[in-house]
Amino acid sequence: MMKRFESLDAIRGIGALLVVTGHLHIVGAFTELHLFRAGYIIVELFFVLSGFVLTHTYAYRDVKFTPYISSRFFRIFPLHIFMLLIFIFLEFCRLLIQKKSGIHFDATPFSGRTAPSEILPNLFLIHSWTPTTHYINLTFNYPTWSLSVEFYTYIILYLTIITFRKMNIAPIIWLLISATTLWLLVSGNHMLQQSVTRGVSSFFAGAFTYSIFRIFSDIKISTITATILEILCIALLLYFVNSQYEEKQIICTIVYCLTIFILAYQRGVISYFLFNKYIQHLGKISYSIYMIHVAIILIITTAMFIIQKRTGIELTLLIEGRRNLTTGNILLNNFLALSIYFIIIVTATITYNNVEARFMKYRIKFSSNSQ
Repeated sequence: MMKRFESLDAIRGIGALLVVTGHLHIVGAFTELHLFRAGYIIVELFFVLSGFVLTHTYAYRDVKFTPYISSRFFRIFPLHIFMLLIFIFLEFCRLLIQKKSGIHFDATPFSGRTAPSEILPNLFLIHSWTPTTHYINLTFNYPTWSLSVEFYTYIILYLTIITFRKMNIAPIIWLLISATTLWLLVSGNHMLQQSVTRGVSSFFAGAFTYSIFRIFSDIKISTITATILEILCIALLLYFVNSQYEEKQIICTIVYCLTIFILAYQRGVISYFLFNKYIQHLGKISYSIYMIHVAIILIITTAMFIIQKRTGIELTLLIEGRRNLTTGNILLNNFLALSIYFIIIVTATITYNNVEARFMKYRIKFSSNSQ
C-alpha cells in the first residue's frame, strides 16, 4: 500500500484557512495582521505540495495517461463547475437586486472579472494561460487561477515521467523546469503569464523535492531531532512569508520545499499534532474550503452592504478599493471573522460529502476501467 503523508494533508488544510484569511477583510480584526495580508504567497505552498505528492503517487510506477488524467479531472472539475454555476447564479441575483432596489454595487454584475466572455475560459480552466482574460486571470471564483495552472501542469508532469524516467533524468528535468520558470518570474520576463510561472516553478520544485526525499526516506530520525527540524522550518516559513525583501518568491519556494521535506518524515511533535482528527478533517476538506470561501464571503459582504444601504448602519467600508466588513466593535469584528470561518468549514464539509466524494467514486471507477 502506498504511503500517505497525513502531516502534509493537514498542512494543506491549514494553508487553505490562511488563504481564506487573506481574502477576508474585517476592520480591526486579526485578519488584518501583516502575516495574513502577506498570505498571497501561501498559494505556492499548495503547488509545492501537489508536485511532491503527485510525484510520490505516479512518477515511480507505470500508469497510463487515461486513468491518470481522468483521476485528476474528477478531482478538480466537478467542484469547479459546481462553483462556477453558483457564481453565475450570484451574478444574476446581484443584477436582479440592482434592478429591483436601485442599489448599485461596487462592481456592476456581469462586467469586468464576471463578464460573460470570461465564462468559457473559466469553465475549461484556461484563464491563467491566456493574456486575454480580465483582471490578471482573477475571474468569477478567482482562486481558480491556481487550478487553471495546476491542471495543465499535471499533463506536463506526465510527459516528463514517460519521456525521461527510463533515462533516470526526470528529477533533473523537474529542477530545470522549476529553475527556468522561477527565473522568468523574478526577472519580469513575460514569455509566460505570471500565474503560470508562479505555479509551474513551485509545482516542479515540489516534484524535485520528492525525488530527493525518496533517496533519503529510509533514514531514521529521532523524535527530538525531527521536532527541532520541524520547529526550525515552521519558524523560517513564518519569518519569510511575513517579511518584505527582494526575491521573496525564490526564498519562500525553497523554504516550502524544505518544510515539506522534513514534515514528510512524520516523526516530530508538530507532525503528531497534525495527526489530530480535527486538523486531518481540515486537510480532507481543504479543496472545498479553497473553492467555496470566496462565494461565502461575497454573499455575507453583499448582505451586509444591502442592510447598510437600507438602514444607514455602517456595516461595510470601502478601503483601498476593497469592501471591508465591520460591526463598529473590534471584539464583535473578531467574532464575525470566527463565525465566517465556521460557516466556511461547515459548508466545505457539505460540498466535500455531496460533490467531491460523490465524483471520487466515478474517478475510481473510470480509472479502473481504463487500466
